[in-house]
Order: sequence, then C-alpha cells, then structure tokens
Amino acid sequence: MPSCHGLNWPQAPVPEGTFDWQKVALAARIPADAKSVTLCLGLEEVSGQVWFDDIKIVVGKPPMPTTAIKNTGPVFTGHEVPRLRGAMVTPGLDENGLRALAQNWGANLIRWQLTRSGPAARFAKVEEYDAWLEGQLKRVDAVLPLCRKYGLYVALDLHSPWGGQATAGGYAGSDGKLFTDQACQDHFVTGWKKIAARYKDAREIWGYDLANEPIEGVVAEDCDDWHDLATRAAKAIREVDAKRAIIVEPPAGGAPEALAEFPPLDVPNVVYSVHMYLPHAFTHQGVFDSKGPTYRYPGKIAGQDWDKAALQKALAPVVDYQKKYHVAIYIGEFSAIR
Repeated sequence: MPSCHGLNWPQAPVPEGTFDWQKVALAARIPADAKSVTLCLGLEEVSGQVWFDDIKIVVGKPPMPTTAIKNTGPVFTGHEVPRLRGAMVTPGLDENGLRALAQNWGANLIRWQLTRSGPAARFAKVEEYDAWLEGQLKRVDAVLPLCRKYGLYVALDLHSPWGGQATAGGYAGSDGKLFTDQACQDHFVTGWKKIAARYKDAREIWGYDLANEPIEGVVAEDCDDWHDLATRAAKAIREVDAKRAIIVEPPAGGAPEALAEFPPLDVPNVVYSVHMYLPHAFTHQGVFDSKGPTYRYPGKIAGQDWDKAALQKALAPVVDYQKKYHVAIYIGEFSAIR
C-alpha cells in the first residue's frame, strides 16, 4: 500500500498449524495519498500450503472529512506548567521511584498504566474485569498523594479495556471484542464515565488516555469504529468532567503516520497522542527475536537510511496535524532497547 509515509503491510490474523476452512477477515485504512493498493494472498516466511476461496472486498466506511473540526481558540493543554516531561511507569512504582523521577530526572508527569498482563490477561467474565479494574484504581488512589507531594501529573492510561486480546507483549490490548461486541463498547463508554466521576476533583490527574494503541481489526456491523467509539467515550467523560484532558491515539497502534488519517473529535479539550518507535527494527531489536539482525543509528536500518532528517520526516504528519487543527500533541511513548 504505497503512500507518502512509506509502505504499509497490514496482515490478517491466521492461526498456525493445520486446520480446516476458516473465515479470515482483515480491515485496512487506505491512506488518502495512496496511488494503488495490491492485495497479496499467500504465506510469508513459513512453509506449507494454503487455499483461498470466496474472497470479498468491501468498503467499510468512506473517508471522513478532515476539515470539519478545528480549534479556533487557544491550544488546550490541560496544565499550567511550561512543559510536560516524564515517563510511562508500571503500577508497582513506589515512593522512592516517584521521588527519583521528580527530583533526579526532573519529571512532572507519569503515564500510569491500567494493564492486565500475564496468563490472566484474558478475562472470562466482565465481573472479573471490573473487580480487577477497581483494584487498579485503588492503587491510583493511593499514589495520588505521593504525586501531589512530588509535583507529578498523572495521565491515566487504560492499557487493557474489557474485551481486548492478549498481545505479543503479554498484556490485554485495545482490540478484539472492543470492536466486535457492542456490549464491550458500551462497557468501555460507561467505564470511562465512572472513572472520570471518580477523579474529576483530583488535581493530580492531568488526563484520561482512552485506549492504548487501538487496533480496530475488523469492526462488526453493529459496532463503532475507533473514531466513533472514542467520541462516545469522550462525550460521556465531558458529562461529568469538563476540565481534564482527554487523550486520544489514532488507530493502527497510535503510529505517527496514522494521525494524518484521523479527524479530530467533535469534543472540547482533546489532546492527540502518538507513540514513536520508528524505526521499529532499531528500537525493538532483540525484544521478540534475540537472534535477529543488529542495527546502529544513524545508518541503514532494515534497508532504509535513518538519521535525524528521516526521523523528522517520520514525525512530519504529527507536526502538520498540530498546526492544521491547532491542538496539543502528547508523545505518550518513545524509547529504544538498551
């Protein structure tokens, strides 16, 4: 799928091993600047045989207008400090860690993950999920006085919504039933309204990060896509909390280039977020494949030259979006393996 942002290779989830006929579906967003699209059917980097039958291509949703919503007032940031600077932290961070972040590293923000990991990443019942989430929020309640003590804002990140599937990283992601089950979507909206009502007077809470790196996959006919679901959740939050930032990442994992195809929400005081891991082959070398190639920066990485200019080009869609819609941008994640 060629575009000005490079090549995009979305893939359908297919089980491993030998199996009978199965229905496989894939949803892909076509970039506005795409000149052509090629559908490839086959096996990649594996052995075996595969058969395809009854192939259908359906336009799920026409392109959304990207000029309808534009902020004309001051850029909303949701804070009064010159700049937010911090890190994503695990829920196990103690006072010593918070003190070190604030006093030694000069941080004034933490992104607090509400993450379900390990063998228990899959929930059998919504009651189990709700009990887990309540336990996570009680940990947030306990850490807020420490954040006040050390001058730290908190971005509350729902890393694991109800219905998400276990990811390669071992946590339940923002995908799966979140886009195929209407009850999961309703739970997502009402859940955020409850969270906002809980923290609407907590001055340490800077914002609500609605879903970490949402992956739509195939959206069921009776379900919202991510833009519509995020709008519903944001409006539900605004019914109880008009002050805090609502943080929204574009679908396809919050990638910088994905923001260009994601129209702003028709909701006040939204901050738009991307996660910067480009070039992925460099930042994640050894994370999932310890025997993979080793790359250095700057240099040729996975066949492409990467340097400061290349990084600026990769982030250009984010800068353009910021200027076009007059909104604040939050880089929610960025790093590279040690």
